[in-house]
Amino acid sequence: MRVVYATDGGAAALDAGRLLELLADPARVQVTAASVVADGLPELRYLGAALRSDEARRRSADEAVDRAVEQLGSAGFEADGAVHDGRPAATLIALAGEVDAQLIVMGSGVRWFGVRLLGSVSTSLLHTAPMSVLVTHQAPHGTSAGVVVGVDGSDHAMRAVDVAAELLDAQRCPVTVLAAAKLLAPRLSPPYTGYATRAPSPEVEAEVLAPAREHAERAAERLGAAGFSVDTQVVMGHPVKRLLAEIDNSGAALAVVGSRGIDAVDRAVLGSVSDQMVRHAPATLVGR
Repeated sequence: MRVVYATDGGAAALDAGRLLELLADPARVQVTAASVVADGLPELRYLGAALRSDEARRRSADEAVDRAVEQLGSAGFEADGAVHDGRPAATLIALAGEVDAQLIVMGSGVRWFGVRLLGSVSTSLLHTAPMSVLVTHQAPHGTSAGVVVGVDGSDHAMRAVDVAAELLDAQRCPVTVLAAAKLLAPRLSPPYTGYATRAPSPEVEAEVLAPAREHAERAAERLGAAGFSVDTQVVMGHPVKRLLAEIDNSGAALAVVGSRGIDAVDRAVLGSVSDQMVRHAPATLVGR
């Protein structure tokens, strides 16, 4: 699997690199570390960097890529580097196409009053990249990292399962597959309105959970065949709320979800679950 890892040498990018080193299988994953010397008007938080000379900005980009390639090589990955000028998101997508990458990995470390925010580059990648995107808000600790995979039986979710199986190191990544069954609640409780967490009777519960259990078992079988240690969770409630709760309870470092694919004008489309998970989970892989 070929991965493009976007880095500017900053803390958020380094967190993404740390996650990649910890989760990815170096025997099957090749990485292109990439930095883009942006043209046009930058975000306000990058204004200081933009005011430096072109030579200084390119030197910083070269140094960031060289450090990333060296670090990835030390971790056992086959890695090369690339520095380009242009609009960051469009340039990264073009580069991913050139090297036939299935995934773009980047950091997004912006916070506002304790809430994780997405920068313009990560937002643009999530909404325009035809390949999978992994956005990291924080690096994991330790030498292993749990992964929570959300499934709903859709082709998009199963594609995300396949991307995860190609990327992740089965020896270091215990996986929990979670399927959340939806049942309308008699009372509405924002922000996850309309989703009951329990059924009015055992009979109704069994009926509601049965399809979700099939979805979870199908994904678990596919991951198990790839050598992963897999647990399944079949629950009721809002998918985002239950996925985030499982991540909090298990200390997982990565969420894996599907997107809605590509629309009629060839733009990537995020569903409500993938959009919210990218904003709230420590790191999220949106599979396409």
